[in-house]
Amino acid sequence: METPAILYIDGSHVLVDPGGTTTMFNLIKFSASTPGSVPGPEFNFIGNLSLGKRGDPPAQPIKLGIPWDDLQPTFDLFSVMRWSTRVSKFAGRDEEMTALWNWATSEPNVSAKFVVAPGGMGKTRLAAEFAQQMIGEKWSAGFVRLNEPVSFYVSKHGLLLLVDYPEQHPKETRELLKNLSALGAETHVRVLLLSRSDPDEWTDMLNEAHVRAKVDMQPLRLRPLRGEAAHELYTSALERLQKHYDDMGGGAISVEALDDWVKQSPENERALFVLAASVYEATTPGDAEIKYAGREIVTSLAEREIQRLREAAKSVGLDGAPGTHPDGLARLVALAAMHGPVPLKTVQAWAANPDLKLGLGDAEMIGERLREVHLAGRWVVEGEHAGTAASDAAPLVVKPPEPDIVAAALLHMVLFAPDKDDETANPERLWAAIEPDPANAFSRIERLADDMHYVLGRETTPLRDALERMVDGEAERCRVAHPVLSDVRLPQVFLPMICSACKHLLQQTEDLGKRADLYNDLSVFENARGNTIYALEANEEAVKIRRALTDENPARNRPDLASSLNNLSHVYFQLGRKENALEVCEEALRLYRMLSEENPLPFRPDLALSLNNLSICYYSVGRHEDALRASQEAVRIRRSLVEENPVKFFPYLATSLDNMSRDYSSLIQFEEALEASELAVRIHRALVEENPSRFRPELAGSLHNLSNRYLQLRRYGDALKSCEEVVLIRRVLCDENPARFRYDLANSTNNLSLIYTNLGRFVEALEAIDKTIQTWRELALKNP
Repeated sequence: METPAILYIDGSHVLVDPGGTTTMFNLIKFSASTPGSVPGPEFNFIGNLSLGKRGDPPAQPIKLGIPWDDLQPTFDLFSVMRWSTRVSKFAGRDEEMTALWNWATSEPNVSAKFVVAPGGMGKTRLAAEFAQQMIGEKWSAGFVRLNEPVSFYVSKHGLLLLVDYPEQHPKETRELLKNLSALGAETHVRVLLLSRSDPDEWTDMLNEAHVRAKVDMQPLRLRPLRGEAAHELYTSALERLQKHYDDMGGGAISVEALDDWVKQSPENERALFVLAASVYEATTPGDAEIKYAGREIVTSLAEREIQRLREAAKSVGLDGAPGTHPDGLARLVALAAMHGPVPLKTVQAWAANPDLKLGLGDAEMIGERLREVHLAGRWVVEGEHAGTAASDAAPLVVKPPEPDIVAAALLHMVLFAPDKDDETANPERLWAAIEPDPANAFSRIERLADDMHYVLGRETTPLRDALERMVDGEAERCRVAHPVLSDVRLPQVFLPMICSACKHLLQQTEDLGKRADLYNDLSVFENARGNTIYALEANEEAVKIRRALTDENPARNRPDLASSLNNLSHVYFQLGRKENALEVCEEALRLYRMLSEENPLPFRPDLALSLNNLSICYYSVGRHEDALRASQEAVRIRRSLVEENPVKFFPYLATSLDNMSRDYSSLIQFEEALEASELAVRIHRALVEENPSRFRPELAGSLHNLSNRYLQLRRYGDALKSCEEVVLIRRVLCDENPARFRYDLANSTNNLSLIYTNLGRFVEALEAIDKTIQTWRELALKNP
């Protein structure tokens, strides 16, 4: 018998890090002389995936597949809304499916790709339908969880692995991509990563893993559903519900009427909200129009689910007996939304913990009660039937509510609505959900908070405050939370908590290097909260410590000192201390020049950033020639960086071009200023086509600058065209986030008034300046 040939990864098929965590992804080829080792002639590999779990994958491989679900005999909101139930037809994604097919079937043999879209757009359903198509082509295809070991059969035709929300497991995602970079597969291997995060947030990880050559750097972005596609989704879901459930109603709606509803609110364009509208109509029959916005419909559906859970609690005696509460089951489901699938042993431990005040009664009876109300079941964890009922040998698990947006509505109403927020129990409930797997739970909470606030329009202050109370004075919790959340792009909901954790850890830490790191983190996070004075105090402490450390060991500590100086310059500038900002920025630049001369590859981006900041500082103190020299050098460096990595550095190049345009303008070099500004606008237009939500503000800023450049050259028609586009963009942005964009909109309407005046359109000029003055008055009253 021949020995199976192993396709080695870094010289070994098992990689073990110093902490003892197995990080393995390999394909083992079985020879023809090993009969029975694979389940059919189309399979000739076995793949092992074990990232973040101790021990080897299961010895018995499984056949990958998609965990499609059937509709339940009785109506279950979370079952109906879950992508795997396929309650609606799959519509409006022909272009996306074609793009995925072309990617999967082309060269090279090994490739990864991101599918990027906000929650509720249909990423997971798209990936599942594509995987089902590839299974029809005799590929191995299915979802894998990066934190659970699995061994699976691989078809000789190809392998497609689907990873949903890779941001939940960033370390494991990096290991998977890193191992892909070394994989020499004899079959097509494709990894599809489904994410809410913008591609630039993954760039550093891709560079660290040295895997850029194996990653398709053009992510697939899901478009909103409109017209016939939205109508087909809505109608097919309604018809299936009516056919399956006797008590369902609802009438037909025209394509035009549905399209009008879709256009009423940005969230209505998401597939989930179209489906929610159909489910709401089926369960609340009305006339042939949708009377409520998507967020109102989702909230109403979640309210019904909470009421159903209360009735279920009553049916099993959780509505008055000692230690019970009518919301006991709803609270458990809310915790599952943050925790993920909850094993029965964990539920029993929660029920027995008086600090959680769940109201689930006797812990020993929990399993029986949960089975009786169909909240817990025995589920297949991996494989073709993952997520479906399993044998009695499988663990009893409470599944989290899905999809995220409906779960966010339920979480808010059960735990964090103003009349529900429990100042003593909620911090403990949060920690109970977070402690078993902090990275996973924090990622879930981030998505849920994002959906609560931006999609459903709900206040997240109670959740934010409970997270802060959760770590207050708790040393171990602070030590756990800080490394998981040490990311400068943290959402607002985590900022008070991480600031509190940093302060507590500073009280416990004597090591100077660690104290400097904590002060630096604290400065960044306090600044993100808007506490600029506190940010300054922390930043000055970080710089003080890092100066002393650099004196002792320059080679090791110089990069950290330069980074802290850059941060300090930014804070000084925010506080109006422009001379201090300039002095510190010049020092940071000297350090980065030294570092980039010694080691150009890692430090050129920092050098360009420092030059960009320096140009702003020079401009602010009237040193316009120095400002231009700095911005020109920043542009030169960033042009070269774009050639190496366009996805990451094009946005930064556009920023430097806008700065260079400003500096040319200040020196009365208007033609050069216009050329730089036009290029910045072209770049931002291309970026907006790829990611509208991220880059629309930047495009508006570049167009504003371009309008000014045209004004300086007395090209009033071109100035008007640019300025009118800015006003349109900023009006939309202002509707979405008035606190952030009202001032920018007022600046644009002020420019519009000036342009109208130059064109002799005085009535329109008066209207524009009236709007500007009204906005400035309102802003001045709020913040004199």
